[in-house]
Amino acid sequence: MSAQENFRMKLMMAMKKSVKSRNIARKSKKSRKSKKSRKASRKKSRKKSRKRAANAYMIAKEKARKGNRKSFMYKGTKYTREPGSSVIYKRGL
Repeated sequence: MSAQENFRMKLMMAMKKSVKSRNIARKSKKSRKSKKSRKASRKKSRKKSRKRAANAYMIAKEKARKGNRKSFMYKGTKYTREPGSSVIYKRGL
């Protein structure tokens, strides 16, 4: 073996060791994450996926829209459909 080939072999071995040590360090960081933090992150994702309940006004408005009504009453206030629109309801005077 020449000096140049010997140098290349040593260089290749050093590169292999550095890649292995990086992979081990990555694995150890992942395994360090505690069970509590994993459970907490699961709960956060579950909370985000829950659908928020509609308020009473929105329910009344949707019933009027689906029933194709020109107006509907909510808490003593009359809401009428805006002319030329089938979705927008405005508070009547």
